[in-house]
Amino acid sequence: MLNNSQGDAILLVGATSDNNNFTSVSTINTNSSYYDINFSTAGIDGTWIIGINFANYSFEGEGGTVNLKEPSFGEIKFLEAINGSGTNLSSDVNVENNSIFVNSSANPGLNRSANISLYGLSFTEPKSQYSSDGTTYSDCTSSTDPACSNLSFSSNIFTFNVSHFTYFKSAEGYVATNNDDTPGSSSGGGGSISSYWTSTYIATGEEFESGFSKEMKVKHRIKIEVEKEIHHVGVIEINEDTDKVTLNISSETIQVTLGTGEDAKVDVTNDSYYDIYVLLNNIDKNSNKANITVQKIHEKIPDKEIANSNNEDNEKNEENRDIDIPTNVLNSNNDIVISLISLGVVILIVVFFWFKRNKKRK
Repeated sequence: MLNNSQGDAILLVGATSDNNNFTSVSTINTNSSYYDINFSTAGIDGTWIIGINFANYSFEGEGGTVNLKEPSFGEIKFLEAINGSGTNLSSDVNVENNSIFVNSSANPGLNRSANISLYGLSFTEPKSQYSSDGTTYSDCTSSTDPACSNLSFSSNIFTFNVSHFTYFKSAEGYVATNNDDTPGSSSGGGGSISSYWTSTYIATGEEFESGFSKEMKVKHRIKIEVEKEIHHVGVIEINEDTDKVTLNISSETIQVTLGTGEDAKVDVTNDSYYDIYVLLNNIDKNSNKANITVQKIHEKIPDKEIANSNNEDNEKNEENRDIDIPTNVLNSNNDIVISLISLGVVILIVVFFWFKRNKKRK
């Protein structure tokens, strides 16, 4: 703690003052004519302020890209240089439980694009939301103002990009469908939510269009959207002995096994067009991760492949049909049954008269 400073409590000067780290630093009783923290004509790119405990502050000139973090709740990584000054950095940048607010009205120099991370979330698939008053929230998407782009959700940390600042938080974005989160099964609408998947990476529409690549472990998946429906491509097995990776593609629950450099195309809309292209780039055996690329496509399925698929379905249906018994076999069986019944009747008659005859003799 810096107490009773008669000048700037923290003063940085010089163009080479990048990549600073101020962790759990606090100041009190700083001379009111000075700043708790003052980046004066200094290079501040890559600077971290961990534990936002400063009042008067100043980012001189063009400023720089600064990261601010509250260890229990989340962080902000500015992607553009911030600048300006204010009387209380702790209130101008407020990071709380599932909530981040930057007071860009008090300091317009803070109203920049950034990546936000919220810690400790227990959602299945969080989505970003924004508010102008901190009370009423709406979903934040690529078409809203501010615009948002969901980046990843892993180990209970949700990261998303914002175009500029106001109030932000996250909410549950998962809606139970006939998907299933557990590979090869279906939870049914309204069913329980499986916890099989441990990490979900979100590909934006633009990323999916151009091709989205990610290194993933088993139980990691990529979330994509096809025809306004949510689908996932997830890793369920990495076999280092065969250099093969098995992927689960839902909501249609399709599984494919690929070797390095192999790809697959999948139709998830049942319209005779391939919708998703999947490529296994490589397997990193040191980290036990598979590098997967997913890309949106709209490619007509060849008629021959459609015919083959229909033939396979027909063969399965044939296997499930009742077996037709030939007529001659049925007639033969009927003759045997009739003969046995006739023989039984004759035996009963003989026994009946035998008992009757013996009874008269007595």
